[in-house]
Amino acid sequence: MRLTKQTGHAIRILTDCGHAQGELLKVADISERLGITKQNVFKIVHILSRAGFVAAVRGPNGGVRLARAADAIRIGDVVRAIEVT
Repeated sequence: MRLTKQTGHAIRILTDCGHAQGELLKVADISERLGITKQNVFKIVHILSRAGFVAAVRGPNGGVRLARAADAIRIGDVVRAIEVT
């Protein structure tokens, strides 16, 4: 099975959010740390948010964090959510 770059990026974003342990992460920080463009991070975070994996908080003090416990997120579920779109 071949996965798209977008799926790999989504997994890396979720891993980065998991390491933050509930703190809000800025999209710009995620983009810089992972070497992904901001536009791609925004697009992937939107998909992950709609699938219920991350919670996005808008505004100047906003950011992204996991919506559920890291051990409750299955890679297969992430792949299905990203690859469908």
